[in-house]
Amino acid sequence: RSLPPQAASLAQAEALLKALGVEEEKDLAALSEYFFVDVKQEKELIEDLNEEENAPEALERLQKLIQPNQVVAAINKFVSDKKEDAEVKENKAWTAAVDVTGKSDSLEKKKPKEEKLFWERMANVISSPAHSTWQHLEKSLKEYTKILEQRARGIEGVNNLSSQNQELKELLNQYLGSRINDELIVPPTDTIKLGGGS
Repeated sequence: RSLPPQAASLAQAEALLKALGVEEEKDLAALSEYFFVDVKQEKELIEDLNEEENAPEALERLQKLIQPNQVVAAINKFVSDKKEDAEVKENKAWTAAVDVTGKSDSLEKKKPKEEKLFWERMANVISSPAHSTWQHLEKSLKEYTKILEQRARGIEGVNNLSSQNQELKELLNQYLGSRINDELIVPPTDTIKLGGGS
């Protein structure tokens, strides 16, 4: 069962945001900053879009803010900056966890939890209904491939039979047209009705 186009687009967008690590509204706001040259200009643009008389001018400015070929670079920059921020936070946590005696027990306990959370998020990038849909699609495509392979074998068999049939027709015509048939008392051409008419 397929989703309506709008719901499918929404599910795809949610999966992409989840894969990028965007989980909260502040993450989404941070991501949107990478698509605009100036955050102040972005806010003004949204206000202009809300006012109908300024909408064409706002749309024109929107087209100038980021080019389609810059989207991938902007997303890569967001991901790398987010990774750097996470490393900075981890370093701060490491520094805070090491006490006077040099023990880092709390950080050692925290790191596996963070890794577990990371892998749980990665495991849930595709929602359960979408995963089920992909499994059904894979199963159907495998069955379809088997059918196509059977058809290919069938076509090959038909082609072989057709070529054999043609060879037999040529051989039969050669035997029927042979001179030795004229020497026989009852030639085969007299006993065989050619042309299939009755």
